[in-house]
Amino acid sequence: MRHSPELIEALEVAYRIFADVAAPRMLEASPLRDASAIHRALTSGQLAAIANADIGPYAGWAVTTVGTGKDYQYFLPRILELAVSDSSWMGVSPAVIASRLEMADWRTWPESQQAAVKAVFAAAFSWTLANSTQDPDAWLAGIALIGGATEEARQKWRESESLTAAQGLASFVIAWRSAEQDGELAPPYWTDVPYPERSQTRGWLLSEESSAKLRQSLSTFGPEEAWLIPQALDLL
Repeated sequence: MRHSPELIEALEVAYRIFADVAAPRMLEASPLRDASAIHRALTSGQLAAIANADIGPYAGWAVTTVGTGKDYQYFLPRILELAVSDSSWMGVSPAVIASRLEMADWRTWPESQQAAVKAVFAAAFSWTLANSTQDPDAWLAGIALIGGATEEARQKWRESESLTAAQGLASFVIAWRSAEQDGELAPPYWTDVPYPERSQTRGWLLSEESSAKLRQSLSTFGPEEAWLIPQALDLL
């Protein structure tokens, strides 16, 4: 997947902004983890050069069973990069990253670092609307969880003319309706989003404007390409 220029720039900025965070001299870990081995794998070279197979598992363990919030702060740029290059790792979903940020007390970090994180989330969301295989709603939930500009993101989604954005919107409708039919408040990623934001997103998603957008996309791309849209329209 090719990253957008906006996303590439946001990641580069994040690396620069976090460059003065010192690498951990050691890692605390659960007795079930080999802290020394994990530390060696993660600090034997440059941050950007850490292998996916090393940073991926750490992203899932971070702050909970391996390392502290300060350690997470150091590794965060590489974790953000992994989130948009190999999202198969459990710890790199936007919602998990958001939860780790809260555990790391990231609101106490410098404003420049907080802004850099929000910029990566926003750029990643925009990228998913264009040509990514990742779900836009996952990154939208991440933006909501870190207190980002969700209204701006929703508007950008509504205005996108891409097939990816249309299919993503249809998938989001289906997921939300399916969750409600199962007695859930919202689909995965969204149950931890505070009620006001979750309610606003639901209203936006299930609105007549979304129906109109999906009908327009179906007309543009046809039922074979936009195969999810008829199902979503039935649910709306």
